[in-house]
Amino acid sequence: GTMAQSDVDKMTLVFQCDARDMYVRKAIYIVGNIAELGNWIPNKVRLYDDGTHGDSVAGDNIWTIEIEVPVGIEVEYKYTNSGPEGSWYPGEEFPALNRKVRIERNPSGKIVLFDRFGKI
Repeated sequence: GTMAQSDVDKMTLVFQCDARDMYVRKAIYIVGNIAELGNWIPNKVRLYDDGTHGDSVAGDNIWTIEIEVPVGIEVEYKYTNSGPEGSWYPGEEFPALNRKVRIERNPSGKIVLFDRFGKI
């Protein structure tokens, strides 16, 4: 039989996006190079500001999502703000640059990223 991939090969990745200096009509969204982040289809994967999905404080305009990712990959990602699915607008203002994180194992089993929308 085949062995299921064990949890030790995965990490919890927490994205927190600070949007306190901007108006968020609907939600902050994240997009990236893995299926859990929509495979570069923007405004498909939303972050939460309601105290769920890893969000610490509801209504503070810091938007959060937790996903499970395999150890050893590099995740590239960006944020968008309330646009329709498939649209990059309104997004962050550095189109040539993606945010990046390499997933490496750590004792907590969790990686927390804190970003400010539009600032790299």
